[in-house]
Amino acid sequence: MEVPSNESESTGPPWLITPDSLIVDYEVKRAIHELVKGHYKEAWTGCGKVPKDVRQRIFIAFKGIYTWEPQHESSVLRHFRSEWLKKNLYLAHKLYKAPFPWMALVVWEGLQRYWELEEFKRISEKNKQNRAEIGSSSTVIYHGGSVSTVVHRLRLAEELGREPTPKKCFIRTHGRKDGTLEAGRATEIVGLYEPSCSKAISSTFGCMPENQGVDKDSINQDELWDEIAIGSRNRVVGKGNIIRQISSSNYKPRSGPSESTEQLRNKVKELQEELARSRAKADAELARRELFESSLLAALRGTRY
Repeated sequence: MEVPSNESESTGPPWLITPDSLIVDYEVKRAIHELVKGHYKEAWTGCGKVPKDVRQRIFIAFKGIYTWEPQHESSVLRHFRSEWLKKNLYLAHKLYKAPFPWMALVVWEGLQRYWELEEFKRISEKNKQNRAEIGSSSTVIYHGGSVSTVVHRLRLAEELGREPTPKKCFIRTHGRKDGTLEAGRATEIVGLYEPSCSKAISSTFGCMPENQGVDKDSINQDELWDEIAIGSRNRVVGKGNIIRQISSSNYKPRSGPSESTEQLRNKVKELQEELARSRAKADAELARRELFESSLLAALRGTRY
């Protein structure tokens, strides 16, 4: 799908988002859902089946509500294409087993005929088997409850009196209550951590960690964890977005193997201030909810048939 120009019939100022917003942000996903409702006129079984002019019209309307950094253009487009139709069809087919109120009867009947095809059933069964084979070993379950990774890291820093390592944070947020991990990907990541630290120290200082008093505090452990725990969609397992930003921007190489208590307190204070700024930003976004609603309605009115 070609990327149309960043123009829209919506009059409200676009909201700035990231590629992850299309996956986790409720308002963004709801906007996509509303755009689907306004344009789904035939039994299209996937984004690739939708006529090009319709896809462009939907994406132009979306760009009237949201904007993003130029370097995120391709990622946003990719997530948009995978999100805007697939989830609605899945819900109608598997969960509700009935058409949505906004879906015409003739469209629903066309989808049902497609789902009854032997080819569709064969592919679905094959995909189901593939997911079953790799699902248990590749899934990493978050055990941190409703508390974010940022808050868990701050609490752990206060408990330890120093900034926790990525490994300790991961065990806190993804481990069981007894500190053990699920078998599979979670255990694999932690198992790779120590050898990778030793290799990084040896490569940087020309010695193994037991030599010359050099330890893991002398290397950028967050950057190392990012390399080990990279997952699908280029996401790092066990670290929230804010944590990654703080880690990369605040890291400074240290000459000694440990930090002073005062330095650690300052580090915790920086993390707390960053969290407060993030909360303030979220509050400001909530205050603009009314503007979002009007922008969405304007986009829908301006792009309907």
